[in-house]
Amino acid sequence: MTSSEPSENPRKGHRFTEMWNGHMIKGVQRTRGHYAATCSYCNFYWKDGKPHVLREHLANHCRKCPQEVSLQFAKIVGNEIAENEEDDESDSELTTKKQRLNDGQTSI
Repeated sequence: MTSSEPSENPRKGHRFTEMWNGHMIKGVQRTRGHYAATCSYCNFYWKDGKPHVLREHLANHCRKCPQEVSLQFAKIVGNEIAENEEDDESDSELTTKKQRLNDGQTSI
């Protein structure tokens, strides 16, 4: 596979190229997996175009983005927020449970 072919993002399950397909212009590679980016609609530029920031721009901030594209990315961003909230809830349950187990412990 060459660097220009799409790759899967195993962490979130979204296509690597979801925003590069006509929505963003990929610039030079800045870090592993992150590129400089320019919005195809409003020409806003990011030195380090992190995927979640680019998706949020298309979903919420770009006034020139077509409505159907904005809605598509709004769904993706909403799903990411829901996933993060679920992770936070499970983390807080583990923390609470651990605290309860340690409440009765005496020091040695």
